Amino acid sequence: MNLKYRPEIDGLRAIAVVSVVFFHAGFKFFSGGFIGVDVFFVISGFLITQIILSDLSNNKFSILTFYERRIRRIIPMIFLIMFISFIFSWFILMPSDMVQFTDSIFSVSFFSSNFLFYKEAGYWDISSELKPLLHTWTLAVEEQFYFIFPILLILGNHINKKLRLIFLLALIIISFFFAEWASKASENSATFAFYLLPARAWELGFGALIALCVVNFPDFYNKLNGNRVTNEFLSIIGFGLILFPVFYYDQNTPFPGVFTIAPIFGTGILLVFCMKSTISYSILSNKFIVQIGLMSYSIYLWHQPIFSFCRYISFPEPSNLLVLALTISIFPLSYFSWRFVENYFRNKDVISKKFIFTMFFSGTFIFVIIGILGRNFNGFIFRNVVDNVKILKYQPDNVILREESWEMLRTLSNDSSYQRENNEFDRKLWFDLTNDKRKLLVVGNSHSKDVFNSLIFNPKINLIFDIARFGIKISDLNEVDHLFFNTPNYVNSDIVMFASKYSREDLEILDDLIKRVLRDGKKVVLVKSIFEFSNFGNRNLADFYVKKFVNSNTDINKYSVDSLVNEINKAYYQEYNNSKSKEFQKDVIIDNIGDVFPEIIILDRMQYICNDNSKTCYAINNDLEKFFFDYGHNTKAGAIFFGNRIEEVGWLQLINDN
Repeated sequence: MNLKYRPEIDGLRAIAVVSVVFFHAGFKFFSGGFIGVDVFFVISGFLITQIILSDLSNNKFSILTFYERRIRRIIPMIFLIMFISFIFSWFILMPSDMVQFTDSIFSVSFFSSNFLFYKEAGYWDISSELKPLLHTWTLAVEEQFYFIFPILLILGNHINKKLRLIFLLALIIISFFFAEWASKASENSATFAFYLLPARAWELGFGALIALCVVNFPDFYNKLNGNRVTNEFLSIIGFGLILFPVFYYDQNTPFPGVFTIAPIFGTGILLVFCMKSTISYSILSNKFIVQIGLMSYSIYLWHQPIFSFCRYISFPEPSNLLVLALTISIFPLSYFSWRFVENYFRNKDVISKKFIFTMFFSGTFIFVIIGILGRNFNGFIFRNVVDNVKILKYQPDNVILREESWEMLRTLSNDSSYQRENNEFDRKLWFDLTNDKRKLLVVGNSHSKDVFNSLIFNPKINLIFDIARFGIKISDLNEVDHLFFNTPNYVNSDIVMFASKYSREDLEILDDLIKRVLRDGKKVVLVKSIFEFSNFGNRNLADFYVKKFVNSNTDINKYSVDSLVNEINKAYYQEYNNSKSKEFQKDVIIDNIGDVFPEIIILDRMQYICNDNSKTCYAINNDLEKFFFDYGHNTKAGAIFFGNRIEEVGWLQLINDN
């Protein structure tokens, strides 16, 4: 079996990579450009399976040779990107961001970055845009697939060809239905489906299935695409199935799953029916497009770190002109890396097998060490990246502020690992049953921590209420016999206050949950989700204003700092005011619940966070202590300030009156 070069496949790669790059650049017309990754998966499965089958048919397949090819193809460029990204990160990233970056270096070294990014954040989160190595999750998925798949092909090489096809088809169907279920079941499962192999294997497997059909049933294949009119018609359909999602899908499209069928089938159709006589072939085999396809791996690897570093240092977002210039610059840069790195290391006459494996293992060792050191030295905290913003009490690293916000609960529990949910200490009695204070239990995710902190830091509030907290996702309370209902704090509480950033699953069970708590004789308080202010990874709006202020002021005095604080707080209010007139769906649902249960109390945190009279949302004080470490979670300083604001605006008055 001889494999012929097919330029139209490189043309297809060009369509895929341009879609991905333009999507990450933020060009609105390419809102579904992320499907380029799925096109890559099908092409990869098709080509790699053809190569393996060819070697097997010629009795020259070797696992060592197979992985040597993979190393030559992938490793030199990814090592280059990791090295250059590390240099830029050294001079740019905050310590906490540097820890995350070195974690990604560590995971990329073992082709497991998809697991890391799955745990850290969803693909659509703004923070993901700032991860220089986010795009390596696709390489991880591919290499995990190719760790298993060649072995399956070898084991199945001597069985009936039809049985082998049926077995592969069964795996594809199982993976597809899992992807469809997971992408819609919950936010966490959707993230799992996006990043991890079980929900992506069917895409690579579909390409492999086409290759098996082409190789094992050549007569049927030749007969299938022997009609010029059929080839023309179907290749146009295939083209359309790829281009339509590029322009009409967006981040709200459940993915992967049913909607992924279009680009997957479109790619498969082109692999089979895009013959030399078709218009599609003429387009895809154009020399310019083919050249972009040849460089597609370099283009793909360069685009994410370029965009992420640019966004990291921009205020608050890079201009359209800058993004366009960066997008254009990716292509000549990729040409040089394709020509002088990719092609150089793939040349067996220049680079020996011994050298390629030595480079792989030694390079992996170095990057693993960097990853370990980055975490052990707290993101190489001795770097001077924060020296230029050391002003008053300003803390540029929001991860540090996030950890400080848990101090009170960790002190109370005597547990340094106390976190958002599932804490053993929450199951114990916090209340002092010897006093006659009203027992208030705050329940919810990390936002319940913020409300708890604000209440507990105000001495006057503590004269009236005995306050406890139970960390849990509201949706987890859908079981009537959940252990929460037997905890001593719940049993002895007078008031149960639910405070959370409500998910769809939370809102679905609130009616039944409220009925249960009311039956138990408790007063129910629902706290609306906080407004989500602009946030850029581990930095928020206040950080950009402070950075801009420091860079443009050589003479910093009290008057200029007071003006800065006023400017920041006004900017937060403007953002909130421009959006609050819109009916937020979650708020509407909460208000509707209030109509169904008139005996419950509904509170809005924005009542004490913002001041309509002064047109201010409080985000920072005159010592430049921030009140938020992200889009809406309170810092310790914020909790203390808002604790006083709660008393000032009478936020708890409805509870006091009932």
